[in-house]
Amino acid sequence: RMTGEFAETVNLQSGGGFICLADKVYDPLVRELLGMREEQFGQLVTLEHTAPLGEEAANAMGIPPGIPVVPAHSDGACSQAGSGCGGPREMTLSVGTSGAIRMVSDVPVLPENRETWCYCGVRGYLAGAAVAGACNCVDWFRHVLLAGAPSYESLEAGGVPYGGNPPVFLPFLFGERCPGWRDERRAGFLDVEGHHTHRDLYLALQMGVLFSLLQCYEPLAKLMGTPAKTVVSGGILLSPRWTRMAADILGLPLLPMRNKDASLIGAALLALEAAGMRRDGARPDLDVGALILPDAGHTAWYREQYARYLRRYAQT
Repeated sequence: RMTGEFAETVNLQSGGGFICLADKVYDPLVRELLGMREEQFGQLVTLEHTAPLGEEAANAMGIPPGIPVVPAHSDGACSQAGSGCGGPREMTLSVGTSGAIRMVSDVPVLPENRETWCYCGVRGYLAGAAVAGACNCVDWFRHVLLAGAPSYESLEAGGVPYGGNPPVFLPFLFGERCPGWRDERRAGFLDVEGHHTHRDLYLALQMGVLFSLLQCYEPLAKLMGTPAKTVVSGGILLSPRWTRMAADILGLPLLPMRNKDASLIGAALLALEAAGMRRDGARPDLDVGALILPDAGHTAWYREQYARYLRRYAQT
């Protein structure tokens, strides 16, 4: 509708499962299984393929026709570009409504047990994992379970009470994506005792979301190696406590992005590249906060809690 041209990026169609990763063309087996004809798919293009903006779309937006239109790329691919993590062993950690981890690879990488995914990026491949439950679990806890009282500020006040055994929270309010791909798996608080308060439940919830991401990170790190750099973005950064927990639970130094719109920045950078106004793959000047280093003592305690999480996860 914008250009009069029916085209799809390799990136988006790969994320949809239509592309053979080895040669980056439509997979005939997938097309056969879906009962779709070849002409139902758009021409496969990459970032370098632009088309002029048509008059109808230009008039609707109030801009001149003929401006080059860059083909669309996924949120994940744009976020990776906007976070400046295009090199080997550079990982993005995004904890927003849902959560995701991603690393760039020159070749397709898939674990034996399928805990993580891999699809074509802007160039090369993106390997990673996504979880369905993150900040949406926090919103549910605050607005539904607690009906807004106590306040978010009071829940966030104070540090993490290390020691003891807080409840376990399985963060599958909306089913499970990675690592188990069980859409029917559901959430729950377990090991709740009479002395536990809403603060204990909130701590369990924050840990449970991060444990779910850790469960995805472990097989990814086996494939790709320990990240040399990890850039974190998303709503988690509104909570210094939760961001600190992420560094301790993953056992990784984290670079927090000051600009929460990594995907928007990435889309703009890709457009500049396609227009020839920026060197291909050049790193953006990142606006990041101070490096958050993990605390070894805290990491050890979290790993004890993670072992409890894994036992309860296995029982579901």
